Amino acid sequence: MGQSSRLAIRAASRARTASGLPLPANATICRALFRGIVDVSDHLLSWMPALSESEPVCRMGPSRPVAFTAQKRLQACPELELHGRFRTPTPAWILLGAGDVEAQLRSDDLTPVDGLTGPSPARIADALRLGQCPPDRAFDSFLPQDLRLVSSEYWTPLAAAVQATRWLEELRVRSVVDIGAGPGKFCVAAALAGNCQLVGLEHRPRFVAIARSLARQFGVQDRTHFVESSLHDGSVPAADAYYLYNPFAENLFGPGGYLAQDVELSCDRYSLDIMTVQGLFRRAAKGTIVLTYNGFGGCMPASYEQVRVDRELPCVLRMWRKSQSGDDGTFAIADAD
Repeated sequence: MGQSSRLAIRAASRARTASGLPLPANATICRALFRGIVDVSDHLLSWMPALSESEPVCRMGPSRPVAFTAQKRLQACPELELHGRFRTPTPAWILLGAGDVEAQLRSDDLTPVDGLTGPSPARIADALRLGQCPPDRAFDSFLPQDLRLVSSEYWTPLAAAVQATRWLEELRVRSVVDIGAGPGKFCVAAALAGNCQLVGLEHRPRFVAIARSLARQFGVQDRTHFVESSLHDGSVPAADAYYLYNPFAENLFGPGGYLAQDVELSCDRYSLDIMTVQGLFRRAAKGTIVLTYNGFGGCMPASYEQVRVDRELPCVLRMWRKSQSGDDGTFAIADAD
């Protein structure tokens, strides 16, 4: 990150309230909770600090919020009721030991679904082209092991990618920028499921290299392009649509919760990133589409209207369209993600 970006991040600490952004009271809680949740209710605070910093690994589960401590004691808690604009979707977190996650990956990576009998790129690609949703674990098997283990926490599930692509195809969107593309899972899946040209912006050089390799494995390197860049480099290309899976929340997890220590992350950068992307949306042309999966940490400008929503996915998927050419600096009102 350049000196200008560092200065901007420091300046953001003095301007945080400009976007009305809540900040975490406890980095451990932010790291263990659903990405983007930064303010929690008292009953949750009562048990979250008791979790070890080193032993649990976050994983999305299909049911009520529970936690396995180091001694594997199960403790259920009431339905989360969070304050502010950050709220849980229907699913919640299950915290598992790293050994449990690895064992599960070994045991059911190749679970057959809809005739998919193995993690072959051709089989996965054919299923996605037909609008079907193969197992995420089969797709994730083409990622490095460390990125496979965190897939359910960080990378877009195929069901969300397929639904997003359906919406994009309905509106005849032809170009999409994924802000915070990671190892390229959304871009590659969307390229297989639809006809868009996709650009993935990612600030970690290793993830960019992995994404390019993933695109080659699935034969979509002609319609996917991955760029090593941050929002502050001024290199976000114009596009018909932008996609964000809460890409800035890692800033809140603290050093013990970062994917890697190879980029600068902080609460100040979190604030600056959100304000920067809000500015991007305000300057975009009328008709621009924004897709958010579990939000992006801030509010959409009031010049956008929500045109699609899917609450049946693990997180809430929303589609917004810019309906006004001008922008008065206010924000849209919508249900929290």
